[in-house]
Amino acid sequence: MADDSVDKGKAGFVSVVERFPERREELRRLFETSQPFQALCDEYEVCLTALRYWRESDLPEAPEFRNEFSSLLSELEQEILDHLRE
Repeated sequence: MADDSVDKGKAGFVSVVERFPERREELRRLFETSQPFQALCDEYEVCLTALRYWRESDLPEAPEFRNEFSSLLSELEQEILDHLRE
């Protein structure tokens, strides 16, 4: 079980680095030292996964969910940048 949560955290970290590759080293240091930032990376990965799902969906509610998850992803990206500024 513990390995699953570590893998999820790493997946989130990888996704964050893919979004901000020019900040890789800063992100790595922050990820290694901050549990709140690790949780933020997890949230980012969950949101990104949901957005990908809804982008592929042809369900009638898909456009609404795409908009919601897209907005949430932008908010999470801003929060990541805020962590980098601290």
